[in-house]
Amino acid sequence: MEQLTSALVRELKTTAHTLSPITNIGKSGFSDTVFAEIDKHLDKRELIKIKVLKAVLETMSKEEVVKSLETRLQCAVIAYTGNILILYRAHGTKD
Repeated sequence: MEQLTSALVRELKTTAHTLSPITNIGKSGFSDTVFAEIDKHLDKRELIKIKVLKAVLETMSKEEVVKSLETRLQCAVIAYTGNILILYRAHGTKD
């Protein structure tokens, strides 16, 4: 994924402020089904929020969660505040 400018990141955070999380990542962690659902929503919307439940953070660090999402989904994690992540993938950038 290409580098995002700070202006774009700021704009994306502002836009994402009104969004609700579309899915929760629970105690079962990252399964193929969870990745497929997030991937489908990124294809449709480009910008989404997801919620990571505390059970996941007992087995993975925040950095591991971010790396896993960015690598597997080819997206950018715009923000990780508390247990909410904002993900962005521009249309047409998925390999």
